[in-house]
Amino acid sequence: MSTKLIVSNETALKSKYGQNLARVKRALARLKAADKIRGIQTRIVYIDKKSDMRKFNAVRKRVTDPSNSKQNKDAVDKVYKSLKPDYLVIFGANDVVAQQDMKNGNYEKGGIDDDFYAWGDLPYACDAPYSKKIHDFLGATRVVGRIPDIDGGSDVRYIEKLISNIVSARSRSIEDYDEFLAITAKAWAKASEETIKGVFGQNQGMRESPDKGPDWRNQLKSRIHFINCHGGDTDPQQYGDPQNYPVAHSSKYLSAHAALIQPGTIFAAECCYGAQLYDPKKADNEMPIVNVYLHSGAYAVFGSSTVAYGAIEGNECADLLVGYFLKHLRAAASTGRAVLQARQDYVMKLGTLDQADLKTLGQFSLMGDPSIHPVGVKHDTRSVIALSGNSNMAAHGAVLAAKRMDRRRHLAALGDHLARNTGHASRRVNKKPGRHIHRHIQQVLGVSDLSKVSLRSYAVKHPAYNSGAARRTIHIATYMRVPSDSRSGTLVIVDEINSRINSSRRLARH
Repeated sequence: MSTKLIVSNETALKSKYGQNLARVKRALARLKAADKIRGIQTRIVYIDKKSDMRKFNAVRKRVTDPSNSKQNKDAVDKVYKSLKPDYLVIFGANDVVAQQDMKNGNYEKGGIDDDFYAWGDLPYACDAPYSKKIHDFLGATRVVGRIPDIDGGSDVRYIEKLISNIVSARSRSIEDYDEFLAITAKAWAKASEETIKGVFGQNQGMRESPDKGPDWRNQLKSRIHFINCHGGDTDPQQYGDPQNYPVAHSSKYLSAHAALIQPGTIFAAECCYGAQLYDPKKADNEMPIVNVYLHSGAYAVFGSSTVAYGAIEGNECADLLVGYFLKHLRAAASTGRAVLQARQDYVMKLGTLDQADLKTLGQFSLMGDPSIHPVGVKHDTRSVIALSGNSNMAAHGAVLAAKRMDRRRHLAALGDHLARNTGHASRRVNKKPGRHIHRHIQQVLGVSDLSKVSLRSYAVKHPAYNSGAARRTIHIATYMRVPSDSRSGTLVIVDEINSRINSSRRLARH
């Protein structure tokens, strides 16, 4: 039997729901009962509650401030390491269990990326202790997802609907996930085509904004929704190109056509703020699109909390991470394992992560129950013992549990290896880059004057370069094509080894 740990904060829930807290707990009890039928043993722990934390000898680790990221990380780690569950569920939005406050190495006040923090749930997926440094969490080992209520909200019916959607969840055939709604900003069409083709084997049917949309009623019934558009902070809308940024998708439109959303839908967003949780009162009472999707029957949302990056051509950053997630999902992984494997694939492919890579890894999180398998597992008939009745079911369940345990051990070992052997951009280097770096950046950006280009350099920390045998530096140039519009921002990242350009790439702010 697999195990699931649900962590939440009773004090925060009571502050939000008052007398309706009992209904919240009944909804969680209903989920626990449904999990048992599915062969999952679920434990609910309130990390602020003395009686709950005492069971783990962790009263001193209990959370007294729901907004304190360190308290939440320390408390969750203490319980997780005691129970070692197959699935970890964070129940509640940021005002119940805070996302982690990882520092954004690309932060520029007034620049194209003014996110001081890259908020996310990545640290909850890692054995490493609390830290504000994303590079301390390069080795994810845990299957984690968040079931979010409404940040600042108090409507218990929303929670009850989310739980009902999870309780009724079932696996479907891969064919049910062959069709897709894919919306891309026109400027990133080539990158989106590559991502979609990598996931589905073909990219026919992709919609470009502004040429198409924002009416997607004929495509909303597809069970995979992929969006590669512009997004904004505390903004329920997502936008296409060009300069007038037409609306490509929105929570208001989605709410109006929620009946068309099929149970089991997966929403994967490369947009800036694509899975941001915020109080709807800050956005004219329009709910975040992540909440609308989950309320409408989606099983999972995978997206970013802050400004995200992707390639103009080829696949980089968000393109890679989202593509890996969808591939594993369609290969019958649970939503949570698909995210874990996507994170590990991302780190393995890069080998050395620069500031944009690190932010991408930190800011993308799974919203939804991580134990759901949207695509059914195709069982190997050789592993099914030919018995009858309950004996057969028990034997088959034991086989599946053994396979899952083997996967978890493998993924945990891989995560530990990545944590020890992956390089990353570290300390800022004050020495000015050579002329060859300046000339290269000018050529890539197509500008002759670098006075409006912000250029920063970072030393690389990597086991292969720590001996002093080679000097490696990452140079990051940021440029806004339209000075007053941060969404027009472009990054050029140059990897220099021993004074020679090893590689470079051009990224766009999404």
